[in-house]
Amino acid sequence: MKLTKRVQLLVLYAVLPSLFSCSPSLQEPVKHFDLQAPKPFGYVIGDEIHHRIVVETRRNLILSKESIPAAGAVNRWLQLKSAKVSVQTASDVDKTELDLTYQVFYSPLEVKMLKIPGFTLRFKQFGQTIEQPVPDWHFTLSPLHELVIRKEADRIYLRPDAVPDQLNVQPFLDRLQLSLFGVLLSALYLAWRHRLLPGQSRRSAFKQASREIAALSSQEIDKALGVIHHALNALNDKPLFKQDLPLLYQRKPQFEAVAPELDWFFNFSSLYFFAGRHYVAEQDFTRLQQLCRRCRKLELETL
Repeated sequence: MKLTKRVQLLVLYAVLPSLFSCSPSLQEPVKHFDLQAPKPFGYVIGDEIHHRIVVETRRNLILSKESIPAAGAVNRWLQLKSAKVSVQTASDVDKTELDLTYQVFYSPLEVKMLKIPGFTLRFKQFGQTIEQPVPDWHFTLSPLHELVIRKEADRIYLRPDAVPDQLNVQPFLDRLQLSLFGVLLSALYLAWRHRLLPGQSRRSAFKQASREIAALSSQEIDKALGVIHHALNALNDKPLFKQDLPLLYQRKPQFEAVAPELDWFFNFSSLYFFAGRHYVAEQDFTRLQQLCRRCRKLELETL
């Protein structure tokens, strides 16, 4: 019984190394290989063909530069224009990308099958060399013209390129028309809002103010002040403060005739709203009405 166990242990020790030797991580240094190539047909003389080779290997496998194809003539009709190598390192693999650009210089008389010859990439690690073959790549090359050249009026017959499909531009034109119509409506509304249309009277800031202040009593002094402030803001096209009065007189010099009244108005408004002076005499309300009427009269002179 003891002898049998010893035999089993000996067999196990003998089998374990062979199991580890069959491990994919040891037997497969190249984990992934991919030749990315374009369509294998439809080429003519002078065309360029781009190949990308992607190789994923174990860590620390170094690509031998001697195994990379050198730029130059591959054969009498094929030229390797460039060969670019990039290496990206991940946690468990190294990803090597090789970009090759070929150019063909062969003019067949008819469609012909050709091939870009393969080669072998070599990786080195710990003094060992690992090879990864790159297979041949077959493609067809077409002539520039027919084998039997036709002539018309002593000129070589050439076929034109295919006419591209016509795009339906009607939906775009419809949307463009709608957009332009919207822009036109917006422009008309702004012109009407600012009274710029022909036959439209110019905006009168104090016309509505005169009507509103005439309907107020001396007990509604706060409303009367608000009405005049609103009219002055409309006249100035923006909020008007006392320090802005000189600029208003430059733009509308006729209102300089009521400069003393406007100074009194802003002082009175500040006292009422910010200084707590809520006692208002009857003559103060009358003076506000007179100021509004004078501003209305100045407006009429410029319309």
